[in-house]
Amino acid sequence: MKETGKIGKADRKDARVVKTIDKLKKTMLELLRSRSYDEIKITELCEAARVNRNTFYAHYSEPADILREIENELFEKIWKPLAQINNDGTRIRDFVHSILDTLTDNREICSIILSKRGSRHFIDQIVDAMHDGTVNAAILKGLDRTEAEISYHYTVAGALGVIEYWVRDGYRMSAGKLADILCSLLESGQLHMPLLY
Repeated sequence: MKETGKIGKADRKDARVVKTIDKLKKTMLELLRSRSYDEIKITELCEAARVNRNTFYAHYSEPADILREIENELFEKIWKPLAQINNDGTRIRDFVHSILDTLTDNREICSIILSKRGSRHFIDQIVDAMHDGTVNAAILKGLDRTEAEISYHYTVAGALGVIEYWVRDGYRMSAGKLADILCSLLESGQLHMPLLY
């Protein structure tokens, strides 16, 4: 996927531009309900959104750019409160609750992004964002770097796998209950992420 950013921030405040971009995003999400992002063509996206191709190209290079932008916006919603939690030195329990609450608040988008039709970009952003602080915390607790990396990837893959299942299952369990289960696994040592991130 190519990076977005064909137009400046000032242009994106223009009401017509905002309306067009919003229409393209909503249409992209609608099309993703029935097919993978890499199967969506510019022509069908433009026709469904009632936007001409020149207008599309003024903002994006390919449909996947729209998905990337939607994912980035969701990631920002998740990461801002997480960064604050981290700065306050709060333990993993608040961290997990914050992620699940944000996913619940954005369930319509998440049910599409975290489906098999989405991309791995959103999950990769979370994995990358948490990496350094968590691995360094594990090293401070006595693991060497290789052990810390293995622990991190094992834990994150497990936790994110559970979260993806929860979203795909339609959020049938409450966010609070799922957070408690994940935190119990972490605290019992069944998952190995340090509780210091």
